[in-house]
Amino acid sequence: MLRRAAIIARRRLHAPAHALLPRHKTARSLYDEMRHLTRAGGDFTIHNYAAVLEDLSEDATTVETELFPRAALDFYTRWNLEEKITDEEIDAYKTPERGGAQGDYRRGMRRKIANAVDCLRTHSNSKRASIPIPFTDSGSETIDWRDQGQTKCCRELYLYVEEGRLSC
Repeated sequence: MLRRAAIIARRRLHAPAHALLPRHKTARSLYDEMRHLTRAGGDFTIHNYAAVLEDLSEDATTVETELFPRAALDFYTRWNLEEKITDEEIDAYKTPERGGAQGDYRRGMRRKIANAVDCLRTHSNSKRASIPIPFTDSGSETIDWRDQGQTKCCRELYLYVEEGRLSC
């Protein structure tokens, strides 16, 4: 209990707003809150939303929906981790409704993950363990907001070690 209190105190010292963020035990709870905030009747836009997901296990972070059943989630996970997939899987799951080029994060992903892990193994308190999400095939100087491949929902992930666990 004392260790937990020390961690919370450290968070407040280094990131005081962190303690004020909404906290969710599962991604389903977080997803439900986001759906509530963007429900019909509003403009469906939330800027700079941030929350803490406390459990990063596979079960707690998996949210199946009508658009993204388990098989589609599995496909996109393997696709974006540069794993082998079949043409049949691409035809079945890679659709414009599921993000099209906007959902393509795979370019160099294995190398970027290895780099972030190496950073944290070498310097466990580093703030440089990040995984940037690239444009599909061009640099930032050629960005065009009309191109879904360049306007990804997620731009980068920052990784850190807390209580001996990889956190994001």
